[in-house]
Amino acid sequence: TPQAKLGSNTWQINLENGRFHTPFTYLRDTSIKNATVIASPKEITLTESRLLLSPGELRARGSYNPKTKRWSAVLRSNKANVARILNPEWQKRLHGELYGELELTGKQQKLARGAGYLSLQKGVLEGLPILSDLQFHGTMPYRSIPLERAECRLSYPYNDTSHNIRNAWLFDQIDLRAANALLLVKGRVIVGEDKSLGGTLTIGVGAGIVYYVLALLLNMFI
Repeated sequence: TPQAKLGSNTWQINLENGRFHTPFTYLRDTSIKNATVIASPKEITLTESRLLLSPGELRARGSYNPKTKRWSAVLRSNKANVARILNPEWQKRLHGELYGELELTGKQQKLARGAGYLSLQKGVLEGLPILSDLQFHGTMPYRSIPLERAECRLSYPYNDTSHNIRNAWLFDQIDLRAANALLLVKGRVIVGEDKSLGGTLTIGVGAGIVYYVLALLLNMFI
């Protein structure tokens, strides 16, 4: 429909019950519940949209300037399957509902800046290396770990010339806690342009497990 009150050659486009195809695994073959676009020669604005992820949803809004090629977007995830953003190996180990918000700006196909947060609800860790094989009084408490909290902040670009890091994603203020107090992880992770990983994580386990492992080690030498 034309929107003369917003300026000449300005149109409002409403979309409902469509399909959205992208090359990205986390948004491949997505259903569009609804979306509203305001289009003019000067700017194209996505005022609102709701994408069904099955399960969960993604709400998005943003704008694009055809003259400068600059764009911005705000993405908000609600109850999405965390497997959408994980590689095949971690899809076997981490489960839960992903919530979060991400603000992005860029020019043409290049991302300039990004910032936001992620939070995992009903999270479960399974089959972690080393930890999942620990036995404690005849049980294996780290084989499957329900999470009480799992959240972090993220930003782009992260640069550190002293370590030759440029245009990396920074996952900071990581706070992961097991519901049974058997595991605590804090720190930061850096994902480089080449997908290399860096950063520092502090990992804590329950006091009972520590004493149990120490006792086993002492028995080996006494």
